[in-house]
Amino acid sequence: MSPFRSAAFRWLWCSSLASSAAQGMERTTTAWLALLAGGGAFGVGLAFAARNVPALLFGLLSGTIADRTDRIASGLQKLGVKQGDSVAMLMRNDIAFIEAAYAAMRLGAYGVPVNWHFKPEEINYVLKDSGTSVLIAHADMLHQLREAIPGGVIALSVSTPPEIIANYKISPDHLTTPDFAIDFESWLKQHPRYDGPAVPQPQNMIYTSGTTGHPK
Repeated sequence: MSPFRSAAFRWLWCSSLASSAAQGMERTTTAWLALLAGGGAFGVGLAFAARNVPALLFGLLSGTIADRTDRIASGLQKLGVKQGDSVAMLMRNDIAFIEAAYAAMRLGAYGVPVNWHFKPEEINYVLKDSGTSVLIAHADMLHQLREAIPGGVIALSVSTPPEIIANYKISPDHLTTPDFAIDFESWLKQHPRYDGPAVPQPQNMIYTSGTTGHPK
């Protein structure tokens, strides 16, 4: 196993979960704000590096992010994702989030981070409004979304990391891949690295939760 996917690295990555839970979207918000600020794709990495420089750099140098990102991009392309489309991500603080974000950018698609505090009806609105065709989400979150995921949207189920399970006391019954979703890791193994052309990266699509009405 790559050191980047090791338990030690995951622990470093997720160690601040408990203290940051009340802050909403946690560090994923920081990453996407870096993009909004004009930091480009590397703004994501820099935002996370500010929190955990040694571990993140070790992972980047291992090449794991590049390999998995390219294979995710290849898989998304096989699902029909193309330049200008949207890929939604519903995860807490996890490495898979940044991998999926880079993969969407690789195809010139919009990355749509979804606040995991949203209610099912709010998530349904974001998925419809963004026109997404693929939702990549932690397994435990998908279990509550059977009726909320619009028809035609493919759900990819990412295993919920043990550090997150411990901090959020998630029910063991919600850790398996729902029968309406595809196991992310099994799906990923089926695809080679993406070797398509470089395409312009679009602006990002971020929804905030307002005090009234739908997410904006």
